[in-house]
Amino acid sequence: MTATALTCVSTYAAATAAPTASVPATPDTAALAGSLTKQKLTWGACDYGDPDTNAKFAQPNVNCTTVKVPRDWHNPRDGKTWNIRVSQAFNSALTDSRHKGTIFVNPGGPGGDGLPWAAGMQIRTPDLQPYYNYVGFDPRGVGQSTHAGCEISQVLSDAIKRLQDQSKLCSETPDVKLVNTEQTTYDMDFIRVLLGERKISYVGYSYGTWLGTRYANTFAAHTDKVLLDSALDVTEPTMQRTFGFQTTARERIFTEELLPYITRHNDLYKLGTDRNALYKRYFAATSKLSASTVKITWIFSGASNLFYKSSAITDAADVVVDLINAGEKAGTTPSSPPSSSDPMTSSTAEIQPADPAGEVRATMSKIVADSTSTQAQKRSAQRLSALVAPLTDLSQVSRSAVDPDNVKYESVFDFVACNDGQWTQGLQYWNDLNARKTKEEPFAASLGSFVAPPACAFWRSPNTNPTVNAATFPKVIVLQDELDGATAYEAGSVTGTRLPGARFIATDNESSHGAFPYSTECVDRPIIDYFLTGKGPSKKVTICSAKPLPKETETFEMWGTLGPNGRERPAVLQPSAAARAATEATSDLLALGGFEHDFAPFLRQYYGSAGVDLGRKAVAEH
Repeated sequence: MTATALTCVSTYAAATAAPTASVPATPDTAALAGSLTKQKLTWGACDYGDPDTNAKFAQPNVNCTTVKVPRDWHNPRDGKTWNIRVSQAFNSALTDSRHKGTIFVNPGGPGGDGLPWAAGMQIRTPDLQPYYNYVGFDPRGVGQSTHAGCEISQVLSDAIKRLQDQSKLCSETPDVKLVNTEQTTYDMDFIRVLLGERKISYVGYSYGTWLGTRYANTFAAHTDKVLLDSALDVTEPTMQRTFGFQTTARERIFTEELLPYITRHNDLYKLGTDRNALYKRYFAATSKLSASTVKITWIFSGASNLFYKSSAITDAADVVVDLINAGEKAGTTPSSPPSSSDPMTSSTAEIQPADPAGEVRATMSKIVADSTSTQAQKRSAQRLSALVAPLTDLSQVSRSAVDPDNVKYESVFDFVACNDGQWTQGLQYWNDLNARKTKEEPFAASLGSFVAPPACAFWRSPNTNPTVNAATFPKVIVLQDELDGATAYEAGSVTGTRLPGARFIATDNESSHGAFPYSTECVDRPIIDYFLTGKGPSKKVTICSAKPLPKETETFEMWGTLGPNGRERPAVLQPSAAARAATEATSDLLALGGFEHDFAPFLRQYYGSAGVDLGRKAVAEH
C-alpha cells in the first residue's frame, strides 16, 4: 500500500471515531477512491426493471448511469470494486445562476429500490424542480447495484438452530459485512464528487433518515439542506429500538384508527357502533383462523397497505368484515395454529405443509354456501377467494423444484440492520419479549409477528451508530406522522426533538408513512421554503392537522392530542395531476419496500419466489 493510501485510510478512521470536542476531518472520498475518481459516467435511458414502473416515472430529463466504487472504503486500494446504479433528473448546470444544488433521495427499507426516486421526487416537488437536480440510487446490495449474499440451507430442521447458523454464517461473510450504512454514505459522497457538486441536499424516508443522519454527521462539510421524513430514532446506537416499536405502531393503527373508522361507518360495514365490542368480536373470530390465513388475507386484499398509507383504510375495513365473517362461520379451531415453527415474519421458521391460501378459499366457500350469509358477505368472500386463488396453484412440489435446499440469502434489510450495530442477543430474551408482546399487542400477534426472533438476535457486529457531533451537524427538518405504522412516533419524535438544531414538524392524527409532500400548507410550505431559502421553521416544534380519511369530511382525534394546531382544519393544497400521480406512485414504492421486509419472507416459505411475486403484485395493485 502506498503512503498516500495509508494517509487516506487514516483520515477515514479518524472521521468515524467517537466524536471529540474538536471538529473531525471530513473524509476525502476522491482521494480514497484513487483512479476511480477519473471514471467517465455514461448516461442513458433508465430501466427500472418493470414496464409499469418505467411508464410511471418516464421523464425526458432523467437518465441513469453506473458508478464504480471501492468495494470496501476501509481498504479502497485493494482493486475490488462494486457497481452503484444511479439516476439523475437534470434541470440546471452547476454554473446556472438559479442552480441551488442536487437533492439525493433514499426511500428507506433498508433495501428499498432508490433508482426511480430521481424522477419521482422531481414530479412530487414542482416548486423545487427549476432549482434542483435530483439523484436516486440503488444502495449497495439493492436492485441494479452489486449484490452480496451468503449460502444458507433451507433443509427442514429446527427453525431456531437454522436461524442461529444462518446469522453466524452471514455475519462472517466478507461481502455481507460491507452492506451497511457507513459504506453507503461513502458511496453517496463519491457520487457527489463525480457530479461535481460541492454539497448535496437530501430527502430520506424511513431508514433513509438513519442513512441521511449518518451522511450529514460524517460529511457535514458536504451537506446542505436535509429532510428526515418518518424517522428512526437516530440517537440510538442501533436500529433495535425503532423496529421494536413497529408492532406497537400497527396495534395503534388498528385500535385507534381502523376500528373507530368502521364504527363511524356502520351504515357501510354493519359491525355496530361500539369499538370495544368490535375489538372483542374481531379477536374472537380470528382466534378460529390460523395466523397464516389471517396474514394471507391482509396481504392479498391490500389491507396491509394501511401500515404505510391512510388511504388504504377502506381496504382494511373490508378485511375486518371478511375475517369476522370467516371466523364466525368457520366454527373450528385453526388447522395450523401459530407456533414457534409457523412461518410468519421470520424467513427462518419451519416450512409447513399447510396451504394458507387453500384455507382462505375453503373458509370463503363456507360463507358462500351458508344460507345465513348475506349477499354482501358472499360477494366479499368470493372476491377474497379470487384474490388468493393464484397461490393455490403453487404446490409444494413445484415450489421445492424452484427453491433448492441451499439458496443465496440476500436480505439487505437484515444485512444493514444487523451490521449497523449489535442487537440484544440470546434466545431467552427474545422468547420472553415475544411472549409479553403477544399479550400486549394481540393484533400484531394475530398476524404471527412474535413467533421467532429476528436474524439480528444472533448476528454479531462490532459496529455502532456514532453520536451526532452537535458542533458540525447541519440544521435539518424532521417530519413525522403521529400514527405512522412503520416508524413509530416514539422513535421519530425523539429524532425531531433531540437531534441538534433540528426543527420538528408533526402531523396529528395522520398514519401514513413517508409524508412529504402532504399537500397542506402547514406541512409543505415550511419545507419548500427551507429548500428554497435555507431558512427552517422559526419554532422548534410545529404541530399540523391531518387531512380527513376517505369518505369523511372532518378529521377525528386518535390516540392523543399533539397540540392545539393539530385540531384545526388544514388548508389543503391542490397539486397538479402529475404531482398527485407521482406522489401516489412513490407511496406505492414505500409500501412495496415494507412488503419486502414484512411479508415476502412469509410467502417465500410457503410458496417460494413465485409466491412473493404474486404478493408483490397484489400489494402494488391496491
